[in-house]
Amino acid sequence: MPIDNVFEIKNLSTSFFTRDGEVQAVRDVSFSLRRGETLGIVGESGSGKSVTFLSALGLLAASGKVKGGQALFNGRDLLASSAKELRKVRGKDIAMVFQDPMSSLNPLKTIGKQVAEALEVHTGLGRAEIRRRAIRMLEAVRIPEAAKRYDSFPHEFSGGMRQRVVIAMALICGPSLVIADEPTTALDVTIQDQILRLLRELKRESDSSIVFISHDLAVIASMCERVVVMYGGMIMEEALIGELFESPAHPYTMGLLRSIPVIDQDKGALLEPIPGSPPDMLAPPPGCPFVARCVHARAVCAVSPPPYREVSKTRRSRCWLWADDAPVEGNVFKERSAAYARA
Repeated sequence: MPIDNVFEIKNLSTSFFTRDGEVQAVRDVSFSLRRGETLGIVGESGSGKSVTFLSALGLLAASGKVKGGQALFNGRDLLASSAKELRKVRGKDIAMVFQDPMSSLNPLKTIGKQVAEALEVHTGLGRAEIRRRAIRMLEAVRIPEAAKRYDSFPHEFSGGMRQRVVIAMALICGPSLVIADEPTTALDVTIQDQILRLLRELKRESDSSIVFISHDLAVIASMCERVVVMYGGMIMEEALIGELFESPAHPYTMGLLRSIPVIDQDKGALLEPIPGSPPDMLAPPPGCPFVARCVHARAVCAVSPPPYREVSKTRRSRCWLWADDAPVEGNVFKERSAAYARA
């Protein structure tokens, strides 16, 4: 693995085994994260975003099973590590921020105790030093009167403050990789902006790499340098953030962009939702998972999975419309392909 990659997923496949059958949640997913980079993972609910990282960290539900692949952290395969070895990594070297702070916080433990827990597990520090560092971390995430609020309980905090506490818990040991899983979904717009500003500030003050998982492209645009688009358990597109918004290279990404409001759009203009529904992962289509909802679909899309093609040096797309024999008429992707080749 190249030295500048702190984290890399290779050909990961994960399924959940239910009464109805095998749910193929993640299918042959591969991507990498560079040191100091913020990478966005975007897609609809059920696209496999969260399951990819729960798989890597050994946090799947009992019905889940990793069927193949690797999850390399600084060159070490987490999927080949024992449960004991993973516990040493989680919370210390890799931390995860979840979207619902109330499910992440223990209502029976004080805020301070929960923030300090990772230090108690992963360091040999004394009680007084652990408390001092925990208070300092609470101050860093802008908890007012942190020393006084150290002994408060979660129900005494607002939703935004609880999310700040969850971030403090994730960062207390100075992890080199932070996975933020929809950390602003349950918050109103004002508090959401505060949390995003906080994460950007903390990122500037450390050398951590961040994976930001979201279904919200606007949030991804404000946080990330590069983005991976997932659908139906697979990666559809990977690009630099500017490229993705200026010229999406997959019909699914185009659909996502058309479905979000733009500040200067005509007030009478209607948003264009993507028609249809996501695929049934109990029996995913043999070809492209987006075929039933794609206005550009051809016969080959329904029967053969498209290869993950390099569109340029900085982007890839999983779409048959990038093939050399793709029809030119009505195919905006063919025109873009030539433009990228000239760039």
